[in-house]
Amino acid sequence: MPLKAILLILLAAAFAGISGFTISNWLHGKRSADTLVVGSARLDFELPDLTGRLSRLSEHDGRVIVLNFWATWCPPCREEIPMLNRFQTDFADAGVQIVGVALDDANKVRRFASKTALAYPTLLGEMATLNIGRIYGNSRGVLPYSVVIDRSGKIVSTHLGQLDREQLEAAVRPHL
Repeated sequence: MPLKAILLILLAAAFAGISGFTISNWLHGKRSADTLVVGSARLDFELPDLTGRLSRLSEHDGRVIVLNFWATWCPPCREEIPMLNRFQTDFADAGVQIVGVALDDANKVRRFASKTALAYPTLLGEMATLNIGRIYGNSRGVLPYSVVIDRSGKIVSTHLGQLDREQLEAAVRPHL
């Protein structure tokens, strides 16, 4: 892992720990230390997509959402993307929507996306992504990290580390 990435993660973790603020503070001006767990209602958030357009997670309500936190400097994240692309293509008609959330410099993600076709929307969060991931249960900041949200907006599964197709399908199928 490049030194810059390690320093970025440590700085973000230190800031989050010192400030006690979450992404809900940014979005709603409230102080909160809540962490969502399986069974919790998902938190809506807004981040720019690859084109710079602000996109809200709630745009995908009514679908089974696979929220995947990743970065270009993360080898398991890059290895997971082809499987996520195929999964999105195979399950789109069944109501599945994968949403990538990149913890990375926007230009690096755009360059990566231009070389690697992504079959699903990717949001750019840089430092905010660490906080969103923490709120969604990734207290250790490990990447990749995935969250499955059912059609009603309830978190039904989380997975720390690289997913394989069988694990993802087992998490998603009961909610189709």
